[in-house]
Amino acid sequence: MKFHVICFALLATLSSTIFGQNVSNELAQKNILAIEDYMQGFASHNADQMNAHYADGIDNLFQDPVFSTPLSSLKTKAMWQMLLANPLNFSVSYKILFGNEKIVHVSWVAKYDFSATKRHVLNVGQSTFLMNDGKIVKQADSFDLCSWLKMALPIEKSLFLCSSPELFRADMANKLDQYIKLKN
Repeated sequence: MKFHVICFALLATLSSTIFGQNVSNELAQKNILAIEDYMQGFASHNADQMNAHYADGIDNLFQDPVFSTPLSSLKTKAMWQMLLANPLNFSVSYKILFGNEKIVHVSWVAKYDFSATKRHVLNVGQSTFLMNDGKIVKQADSFDLCSWLKMALPIEKSLFLCSSPELFRADMANKLDQYIKLKN
């Protein structure tokens, strides 16, 4: 598990334990329902439904193994639009593991055919959401990038990129920037 996910989980546990378990069940429920709707949007390939749950104007909103630096809310929303525009054999299952007034933690499995190679991917991961009044203000996703590369790409290319993930990350960042330019 990545350090930032552990920190989010620790913060969530401490906030419930130190400040009282039932600080705001109503706010916790609001956050859980928001993430439930977000994940249903993901499962139904609906980027607009997902994006409605992000706070606007956040510089470091989304981080995952694909991108070397956190994405802003604008780039995060564009990323979901790009990734879910033409899904191939796409399905998502998920389970909300934890939720309180600040944090919601979800495990998920995404199955799909990677559009560039048509190779089947089974991506198992976790997302930790930092919430503010029902809106996502920070999201940290974790999954094994090298395993993903080995499923999505031919073996020679995936092994090379596993040893040099910064090349893959730069390519994905460039593709996202190009997508945003085309949309604007």
